[in-house]
Amino acid sequence: DGFSTLLFCKGIIRVLRSVPGARVIVACDEGGYRSQVQALGVTSVHVPYARWMNPIGDLRYTWRLARLFRRERCDIVLNFSTKPNICGALAARVAGTPVVLSHIVGLGAAFQGRGDIGGQLTRALVLRLYRMACASSHSVWFTNANDRQYFLDCGLGTEEKAVLTHNYLDVSEYAPGSVGSDQMDAVRRVCDVAPGDQVVVMVARL
Repeated sequence: DGFSTLLFCKGIIRVLRSVPGARVIVACDEGGYRSQVQALGVTSVHVPYARWMNPIGDLRYTWRLARLFRRERCDIVLNFSTKPNICGALAARVAGTPVVLSHIVGLGAAFQGRGDIGGQLTRALVLRLYRMACASSHSVWFTNANDRQYFLDCGLGTEEKAVLTHNYLDVSEYAPGSVGSDQMDAVRRVCDVAPGDQVVVMVARL
């Protein structure tokens, strides 16, 4: 979605835009973030999709992506996150895209938590779809060694296709100087923090 693009994809977009002659298109469910996404110097195309598993909606999403890739004559498609990795890879193959890359940024909810029959069936279906998507991708990019090994152990991909790099974070996006004093004062008022008090924030995944 548009918000995730702004949070996680700025660095990738910056690198892609530095390639001479490259035209970068971001296909996402913009969700009100169109102007911010386009401010990154890309063409933003709104492609709505259902966040959770929805067979009819997912088929429609895949078809919309395939039409977009064919219309824009994309040379390379880089997919990011679970549903785009699956639907995007299959759509790119249908559209005849020369190079298809998938970026695994986490296993997703289907691989965690629920151990009931519904959870097991969902996991089995996602595994099957991911196997098809990885077969349709020329490379599968991981930033977590455990995720890469899990995919290999499950037979979802091959050693040759599974690329592992370090994770990436542009720390300048989170530098204290990137936020104005007026914004900081406004947050302090909202959080009822007195001037001069120090605040420590831990952002973590539970």
